[in-house]
Amino acid sequence: MPWYLWIGVAALAMAGGLIALRVGLSLALSRAASRLRGRAIESFDAPASKPLRGRSSGLLYFFSPGCGACKTMTPVIEELSRRNPAVRAVDISRDMASARAFGILGTPSLVVMREGLVADVRVGPLPGDEVRRLAVS
Repeated sequence: MPWYLWIGVAALAMAGGLIALRVGLSLALSRAASRLRGRAIESFDAPASKPLRGRSSGLLYFFSPGCGACKTMTPVIEELSRRNPAVRAVDISRDMASARAFGILGTPSLVVMREGLVADVRVGPLPGDEVRRLAVS
């Protein structure tokens, strides 16, 4: 077989491996996020949860300063947090205890609180309209 076909076969194998890795990571993150659903905010012993105690709903946004996807979502979160004190941004490089308590494995991550319970967890970048909808609902 010519050398260029070997390179093509190797490239396809690498691409397949990367796709499998991405799918596996995505499944692991969503599985970890699903463990949070239904937990009460009082059950989290973390600095980020303290301002939300006593509120019926809120939104926690976990981000990292070096995360490219986070940089696109942060302006939307900052706008929402100026209007709504129940929207909180948590820098995981400064507040690792909160990230650990909430089981955050990837950034950006959104934890949606409704009626004092974790209602939804989203991992990965989201469009601004969807973030706004999550903050209002």
